[in-house]
Parts: sequence; structure tokens; C-alpha cells
Amino acid sequence: MDLSLRVEHDQDEAVLIVDGGVNYGNAARLHQALQELFASGVRCIRVDLSGCTSMDASGLATLIEGLQWRRRHRGRFELVRPSPAVRDMMRLYRLEGVFGLNETEQAA
Repeated sequence: MDLSLRVEHDQDEAVLIVDGGVNYGNAARLHQALQELFASGVRCIRVDLSGCTSMDASGLATLIEGLQWRRRHRGRFELVRPSPAVRDMMRLYRLEGVFGLNETEQAA
């Protein structure tokens, strides 16, 4: 499945919806989408990973950049509704606690 990215805005919050696999070949697209959101002045970015079918280390590195943005700008960067594939990668790299994964978008 190809990577599909869609953004939904609500005032100064945005949800980036990820469908498909994130890998070395397309992680730059996720990176670009996040960079555009960071530059837009949005204070809260949620990344909905419910449709993410797979993720490799380059996808994780891109998400880690979101954490760095949050720390620099005192914004909110949250991963919501992680798919089993994403959850497995988070466990493998022991990052579940770092990201504070939320099971529902409302919990974010």
C-alpha cells in the first residue's frame, strides 16, 4: 500500500492522518508534511497512525523529530490510535513511554 497523508485542521490544532506503510523510500513525505505543520504555527499536532500498515526506523526517526519540535517550541506532538504495526516498532525500540501513545484521538 502506498503512503497517503491527509491533514485536518481545527483552529491551532492539526491531525495528520497516515495511511499505508512508512519506510525509507517515503519517510521524506512524512517529514515534509510535519515540517509544513511545524512552520504553520500550529500549537498541537496529532499524528493518527490507525491506518499505518508498517513503519521502519526511518519512519520512527521522523516521528522523533516531532518530539524535538515539541520541546523547542513548547507545543504538543502526540501519536494517536497506533496500529499494531506501529505499536510493535515502538516496543522493539522501547519508545512506547517516550511518545505517550493514545488509543483514541479524543484522549489526546
